[in-house]
Amino acid sequence: MFKSVSEIPTDKRSRHGKEAKLDAKFKLFVSDHINPWIESHAIRDNSSIEYIAGGLTVAELMLLVCLKAFVVPRKDPCEAYKNALDKEQLTSSYQLHQEEKSLRRIEQKQDVDEC
Repeated sequence: MFKSVSEIPTDKRSRHGKEAKLDAKFKLFVSDHINPWIESHAIRDNSSIEYIAGGLTVAELMLLVCLKAFVVPRKDPCEAYKNALDKEQLTSSYQLHQEEKSLRRIEQKQDVDEC
């Protein structure tokens, strides 16, 4: 018989060397179709977060949600602030907005507590 383990031949059943080879472009197309995750359009330069592409059915979305958690994209950076001439006015209006937001939340909490 065999003298050592290294002399045992490999099993070659159903391996005749004539398997159909798929084109690399086709493999990439199928992979992109199956993997619909895309980068954010707003922060592509410095983001590793991926978002779900559009055009999916509800069942596909639910499957993706179960398989991989995803986040809502951040808001796009406002070009109006970057190009504004009077940034102090924008900053003061933003501070006023933040104060009003906190007051609204306090009132909402009080309303909930009263109910």
